[in-house]
Amino acid sequence: MGDFNNFLSTLKNSLVELSGGSFKKYSKQLLHDGIEFAKKLEPDLKSWETEYSIHEMTKEEFEELVKSKKDLLEMEKLRELNLPHTELNKIRNAIVEAVMETAVKVLL
Repeated sequence: MGDFNNFLSTLKNSLVELSGGSFKKYSKQLLHDGIEFAKKLEPDLKSWETEYSIHEMTKEEFEELVKSKKDLLEMEKLRELNLPHTELNKIRNAIVEAVMETAVKVLL
Protein backbone atom coordinates (compact mmCIF):
# COMPACT_ATOMS: atom_id res chain seq x y z
CA MET A 1 0.00 0.00 0.00
CA GLY A 2 1.07 3.55 -0.55
CA ASP A 3 2.28 5.36 2.51
CA PHE A 4 -0.80 5.81 4.72
CA ASN A 5 0.93 8.51 6.76
CA ASN A 6 1.54 10.44 3.53
CA PHE A 7 -2.14 9.96 2.70
CA LEU A 8 -3.17 11.36 6.10
CA SER A 9 -0.80 14.31 5.75
CA THR A 10 -2.10 15.13 2.27
CA LEU A 11 -5.68 14.67 3.46
CA LYS A 12 -5.05 17.03 6.35
CA ASN A 13 -3.93 19.69 3.87
CA SER A 14 -7.03 19.07 1.74
CA LEU A 15 -9.30 19.36 4.76
CA VAL A 16 -7.59 22.58 5.85
CA GLU A 17 -8.23 23.99 2.36
CA LEU A 18 -11.83 22.80 2.51
CA SER A 19 -12.38 24.39 5.89
CA GLY A 20 -11.04 27.69 4.59
CA GLY A 21 -14.13 28.09 2.42
CA SER A 22 -17.73 28.05 3.50
CA PHE A 23 -16.97 25.76 6.45
CA LYS A 24 -14.39 28.08 8.03
CA LYS A 25 -16.14 28.35 11.39
CA TYR A 26 -16.07 24.56 11.74
CA SER A 27 -12.46 24.03 10.64
CA LYS A 28 -11.16 22.36 13.81
CA GLN A 29 -14.09 19.95 14.00
CA LEU A 30 -14.04 19.22 10.27
CA LEU A 31 -10.34 18.39 10.38
CA HIS A 32 -10.74 16.09 13.40
CA ASP A 33 -13.74 14.23 12.00
CA GLY A 34 -12.22 13.90 8.53
CA ILE A 35 -9.00 12.36 9.85
CA GLU A 36 -10.95 9.98 12.12
CA PHE A 37 -13.02 8.86 9.13
CA ALA A 38 -9.88 8.20 7.08
CA LYS A 39 -8.35 6.15 9.90
CA LYS A 40 -11.48 3.98 10.05
CA LEU A 41 -11.13 3.37 6.31
CA GLU A 42 -7.49 2.29 6.47
CA PRO A 43 -8.12 -1.50 6.23
CA ASP A 44 -10.57 -1.02 3.36
CA LEU A 45 -8.25 1.37 1.54
CA LYS A 46 -5.41 -1.15 1.79
CA SER A 47 -7.59 -3.89 0.37
CA TRP A 48 -9.01 -1.75 -2.41
CA GLU A 49 -5.60 -0.44 -3.37
CA THR A 50 -4.39 -4.02 -3.75
CA GLU A 51 -7.37 -4.89 -5.93
CA TYR A 52 -6.78 -1.78 -8.01
CA SER A 53 -3.07 -2.54 -8.43
CA ILE A 54 -3.80 -6.00 -9.83
CA HIS A 55 -6.50 -4.61 -12.12
CA GLU A 56 -9.45 -6.19 -10.33
CA MET A 57 -10.99 -2.77 -9.78
CA THR A 58 -11.28 0.42 -11.76
CA LYS A 59 -10.64 3.91 -10.42
CA GLU A 60 -14.37 4.58 -10.65
CA GLU A 61 -15.18 1.48 -8.60
CA PHE A 62 -12.60 2.55 -6.03
CA GLU A 63 -14.22 5.98 -5.80
CA GLU A 64 -17.68 4.48 -5.37
CA LEU A 65 -16.46 2.17 -2.61
CA VAL A 66 -14.99 5.11 -0.68
CA LYS A 67 -18.23 7.06 -1.08
CA SER A 68 -20.25 4.04 0.05
CA LYS A 69 -18.51 4.17 3.44
CA LYS A 70 -19.78 7.64 4.32
CA ASP A 71 -21.89 6.15 7.13
CA LEU A 72 -18.62 5.54 9.00
CA LEU A 73 -18.17 9.29 9.15
CA GLU A 74 -19.67 9.88 12.58
CA MET A 75 -18.81 13.58 12.76
CA GLU A 76 -18.70 13.54 16.56
CA LYS A 77 -17.13 16.99 16.88
CA LEU A 78 -19.40 18.55 14.26
CA ARG A 79 -22.53 17.08 15.85
CA GLU A 80 -21.58 18.74 19.13
CA LEU A 81 -22.21 22.07 17.39
CA ASN A 82 -25.90 21.18 16.86
CA LEU A 83 -25.78 22.18 13.20
CA PRO A 84 -28.86 21.77 11.01
CA HIS A 85 -29.12 18.40 9.30
CA THR A 86 -28.69 19.98 5.86
CA GLU A 87 -25.44 21.67 6.91
CA LEU A 88 -24.12 18.41 8.37
CA ASN A 89 -24.93 16.64 5.10
CA LYS A 90 -23.02 19.26 3.09
CA ILE A 91 -20.02 18.88 5.35
CA ARG A 92 -20.25 15.07 5.30
CA ASN A 93 -20.30 15.02 1.51
CA ALA A 94 -17.38 17.45 1.33
CA ILE A 95 -15.28 15.36 3.72
CA VAL A 96 -16.04 12.12 1.88
CA GLU A 97 -15.16 13.79 -1.43
CA ALA A 98 -11.85 15.05 0.02
CA VAL A 99 -10.98 11.60 1.34
CA MET A 100 -11.87 9.96 -1.97
CA GLU A 101 -9.91 12.46 -4.07
CA THR A 102 -6.87 12.26 -1.78
CA ALA A 103 -6.95 8.46 -1.75
CA VAL A 104 -7.05 8.37 -5.56
CA LYS A 105 -4.21 10.88 -5.82
CA VAL A 106 -1.93 9.41 -3.15
CA LEU A 107 -2.73 5.72 -2.94
CA LEU A 108 -3.51 4.63 -6.48
